Amino acid sequence: MIVNSNLWRFEKKFLAMNIKQQHRFLYKILAVAALSFFIGLMIMDRLDKEVLPKVDQGQFIVKVNMPVGTKLEVTDEMAELVEKQIMSIEDVLNTAVSIGSSKGEGAEGGVGGLLASQAQILVNLKPERKRSSLQVLDMIKDTLDGLAQLKNAEIDYILQESEFAAGAAAKPVAVQVQGYDYEVMRGYVEKIQNKLRLIRGVYGVQNDLAQPSPETKVDIDRRKAALYGVSVKDISLTAKAAIDGAVPTTFKAAGREIDIRVRLKEDDRNNLQKLGELLIMSPVLESEVALKEVATITRGFGPSEIRRQNQSRTIMVTANLEEKADKQKILDDVVAFLKDNFKTLPEGYSIGLSGEAIEVKDAFTKIVFALILSIVLTYMIMASQFESLIQPLIIMFTVPLAIIGVAIALFISHTSLNAISLLGLILLGGVVVNNGIVLIEYVNQRRAAGEDVVVAAIRTSQIRARPIAMTAVSSMVGSLPLALGFGGASTAIQAPMAIAIIGGLFSSTLLTLFVIPSVYILTERFIARIMDKFYGSGEEEEEDDAAAYSEGGDEPTPPLPASV
Repeated sequence: MIVNSNLWRFEKKFLAMNIKQQHRFLYKILAVAALSFFIGLMIMDRLDKEVLPKVDQGQFIVKVNMPVGTKLEVTDEMAELVEKQIMSIEDVLNTAVSIGSSKGEGAEGGVGGLLASQAQILVNLKPERKRSSLQVLDMIKDTLDGLAQLKNAEIDYILQESEFAAGAAAKPVAVQVQGYDYEVMRGYVEKIQNKLRLIRGVYGVQNDLAQPSPETKVDIDRRKAALYGVSVKDISLTAKAAIDGAVPTTFKAAGREIDIRVRLKEDDRNNLQKLGELLIMSPVLESEVALKEVATITRGFGPSEIRRQNQSRTIMVTANLEEKADKQKILDDVVAFLKDNFKTLPEGYSIGLSGEAIEVKDAFTKIVFALILSIVLTYMIMASQFESLIQPLIIMFTVPLAIIGVAIALFISHTSLNAISLLGLILLGGVVVNNGIVLIEYVNQRRAAGEDVVVAAIRTSQIRARPIAMTAVSSMVGSLPLALGFGGASTAIQAPMAIAIIGGLFSSTLLTLFVIPSVYILTERFIARIMDKFYGSGEEEEEDDAAAYSEGGDEPTPPLPASV
């Protein structure tokens, strides 16, 4: 009763004002709402941005890279040493070690694709633990950095905080260098790595350029090969069979298949003169030609692995971030460094951010398009139902009001701006308009019953406040368990959506009761003023109605029924 009495008293006080005073008061309400909206946008711009929210999966990967050519036994010893140090951490449950698995059986970040000089340790943490996966990883890093036995080994840490991220995509910082000449690209990579090492909060700076491995090079003289009528394919197959070997068949025993590789003896393979004496059949001469007649055989070093993207050789420079590091600031520093130092590059070369930074940009572009499309479709439906273009536009003011609460809720809960939280914003685009629909529809009913626009708008806001609040509170309470992460890691990825919904509903419900009536009154009076210029109308009648109401009795006119 006290609240209703205050509301009626506010109504009388507002109607006692002249039109200019009323407009000034309504403009103040809109100014506060606009200021809050821009503050919300500023907060949202400062939030961490990622494709998917980080989820503590309770596991991570430690990779041990020894110099190329290291024997499998030595790699095994180093992996065992690292494994013992990892198992000494209290929160570690168990580990799974893979060493020198055959190439081509898996992808980076998986259990395959390892050389004899590489080992990969999958670390599983205890379900009940005091530290997060990142904190445990930092402890392991500090422990391994102090071991002198690992001075010849490179240790890489991959914390997969998303079920869909692997390899370079799992690293928060990734710079992609593309080109053709590895020597030129290596210079760019070293410059980028030196910069990343100087940035505070960055650790584990590495690149995926495989160490060069010794090789026997066969440079074919195509002019001589054509003269002898020998194809490049025949030359390469002959050299490969002699040096690397060929597998004509397999040996099967006890359910196992073992390749039988045929090639020259080691002494002959290491003798370049003997390799040059290999014979290749010439169909033109109908006789055999020595390999040294059509090719030059030398020793050297070459890349053990070539990575390509979009048909261009690619080297990826990656780095991890400490738990308290400002990710967005670091990425901005990296972008500024790349722009300042690599403005002009030779033709065919390119350098830029990759991995998560590019995925975030692409994902946000698509989600923003989906949000705009949902708003347009919602407006079209309301326009057809209201048979008006203005009133649905007034109702759409509820969407910016929701953005205010979304930004504040994500900021308070330390939640990043990601695809899941933006999905909640898209859902709000079709939910918060319900409050505006309820208000505008009831205002139209009261005006059809003969009430003045100001009286109808204010009384509608008072009468509809309770059902609107009840609807919003029930929706927020229903989303609360999901926002708090009840249900474990399986539902934690959906928590940002629930947080966004709760914040958006709260701000939109609170501000809609003030903003929508204000916009409605100002819009209707603006339309009336325009109509008055062309047809002559009753702005004076509105002033007379307001004056008559203010001079009336203490009790207001009984309101219409609350039901629509």
